Amino acid sequence: MAIAFDAESNSAAGGWTGSNGTTLSWSHTCTGTDRILLVGATGYYTSGGPRSVTGITYNGVALTKINSINGTADGISQSNDLWYLVAPATGSNTITITWSGAAQYASGSGMSYTGVAQTSPIDSNATGQSSSTGSGAATSLTLSTTVVNASCWVVGYVEARGGVISAGTATTLRGKNDSAYTSGGDSNGTVSTGSQSLQWTSTSGAWPGGVIASIKISGTAYTVVAALGTFTLTGIDAALKAGLNMIAALGTFTLTGIDALFSIGKGIIASVGSFVLTGQDSTFHVALSMVASVGTFTLTGIDALFHYGLSIIASMGSFVVNLISVRVPLILTGEIKHSVTFSSEAKHITSLTGEPKSNVD
Repeated sequence: MAIAFDAESNSAAGGWTGSNGTTLSWSHTCTGTDRILLVGATGYYTSGGPRSVTGITYNGVALTKINSINGTADGISQSNDLWYLVAPATGSNTITITWSGAAQYASGSGMSYTGVAQTSPIDSNATGQSSSTGSGAATSLTLSTTVVNASCWVVGYVEARGGVISAGTATTLRGKNDSAYTSGGDSNGTVSTGSQSLQWTSTSGAWPGGVIASIKISGTAYTVVAALGTFTLTGIDAALKAGLNMIAALGTFTLTGIDALFSIGKGIIASVGSFVLTGQDSTFHVALSMVASVGTFTLTGIDALFHYGLSIIASMGSFVVNLISVRVPLILTGEIKHSVTFSSEAKHITSLTGEPKSNVD
């Protein structure tokens, strides 16, 4: 599933609200699967200095803070935050922001997305600002973050002091509030790894602050590479839904759990490395093109299950299924250059060597 934009909202059609209040609320509607809600918050303090956001809720459920930044423009203190919630309730519900003290004025934006990782969804984040005014004023603010995982989207939230915001390079506005001079924004599509940016423009020239973050795609590993290192997925229900182009060069991939599950593997290569799937009910559903070059693939468990293999090649390497009640209901092989071994009470195949063979009892 790819990440997709779901919905946007802002705190009030009339602009800034608050008037010495400590809370701000408005409605946002979430739909779809593998959801995430991001909320940007701005507090404006004509006296008393910046105050922090102590919490944000959606339908009464607390969000988690990504980052925040305090700034000053025209001698006025302002704060900007970005928070998130995975699996927010569907339908129309209330977002509520609470500050540590009275904000003379306040604003907020909501942005929801689908197809986002439901565990540790925030890939990276950063903050930035440009508070200069007058002849040295900046007409745009660019926020950058270093994206780690493939197929992420970049999302952000900013405030422009006294100027209406427009979209800059590679940015789509979300939850814009013209009267409040605040807006969210995103990349409106996947970005490459490395430094990625969003940009907002304004006639004001003062940017008290903004927060940017990258969010991870749900459930899929497109390129997983272990070079002199190790990738480990561990849990009671450890699951890797799909792996495309997985390469271990002098490294190891390990999936461990009571119900370890690897649904689909395509282009899995072990070069002087190893892939290990371990669990009480470890399952590898489909393998398309598995190559071991002086390496090893190992599936271990009380009920180790390998559903389907197509083009399984061991060149000076080995594929091994081990332990109790090993079940290999169907093995289709395109090419066996060396050996494939299924051991310890394997009911269907003890070994395959040389020419391709189908499953036999």
